Amino acid sequence: MGLGEIKDSKLEKQLTLEYENIISEFNNGKIDEDEQIRKISKIDRILRENNVFIPYSSFEDYVDSLKGLSKKEREYLIKNEDVIMGMDEDASEDESEKVAKRINEILETVGVDSEEAIDQLVNRNIKRAVFNTSGNSVVYENDKVANKLPLSKNDKEEYESLVKKVKTFIPSSILKDITMMEINTDGIENVMAHTVPATEDLSEGKFRLALDIKDIVDENGDLTKDGKETIIHETGHMITLDETQVNDISWEGEGTESADEKFKEGSYIKKFYDKYWTKIISDYLKIQEETGDTFEFYDKYADQFVSDYAATNIEEDIAESFRVFVCKGKPTGNTIADQKVLFFYEYPELLKIREQYRKNL
Repeated sequence: MGLGEIKDSKLEKQLTLEYENIISEFNNGKIDEDEQIRKISKIDRILRENNVFIPYSSFEDYVDSLKGLSKKEREYLIKNEDVIMGMDEDASEDESEKVAKRINEILETVGVDSEEAIDQLVNRNIKRAVFNTSGNSVVYENDKVANKLPLSKNDKEEYESLVKKVKTFIPSSILKDITMMEINTDGIENVMAHTVPATEDLSEGKFRLALDIKDIVDENGDLTKDGKETIIHETGHMITLDETQVNDISWEGEGTESADEKFKEGSYIKKFYDKYWTKIISDYLKIQEETGDTFEFYDKYADQFVSDYAATNIEEDIAESFRVFVCKGKPTGNTIADQKVLFFYEYPELLKIREQYRKNL
């Protein structure tokens, strides 16, 4: 997966063969995962040198791509990878803050926003552009793009046009809470879009909406049917995971006691949890602990979910149910999956959003 094409056909054939050999070696047990990543990273670097941009396979690979760092600075960043990625459980809070501050200082010297870099690495995507969408504006923010990929005038116009179309599609009551839109790609038919809060503590109640340029539009640059439904799903997250709904956006089905603590009383998501998850949460947690197989959980309770993806956790369940509420007709059945869709019909403000969306479907 990448953006751009190799103009040297011989090099393209050579790298394709090398890649196939690496995969074959790994599948046959001749090399371990670390060696596979190291070898693929070498190919990745050659591709980037030939203007084919693909996600970084490791943090070390990303650091190696940054120009202008000293050897000492590179070593410091790689040494503190766990702190950067938020995975160092042994470090104290003061220690982590001190290291994080130094990391930010190093990355700033080469024009990189550390939060943008981490987001790109975690989500395994190529970030192309970020636009400030507050109010009526659509303002390109070049300095926010972590990997500084070349962006042509045509690319910029294409991405800006997409952002404007998305702003037109989303109802104003939701749009006011989207302060940034990001254009990226992780390849064809992977993650079409995703949502993250503008601040970790949800204090501002604002969100960033990321859109995959390879998936969400057709050959004419218009939003596809799946693209529109995915955006509706993502705005379902915004409606049910903002500062009026939860105290902690990181919750992923930790149990009834945790739900009472994480979800605000009277919120959509708390009522949804109380109605539809309290009787199945123990099975969910058991399966998560034993196998982590979401499909096993879905197979056991298929009539309770509008899709297999909805069984991932409560957050995805309510967002998927909201998508069906907006995109489909009113259910006439009596399954729990039907009841979950009917849940939203109890709220006039959500019916209004449904009506606004359906004008543009």
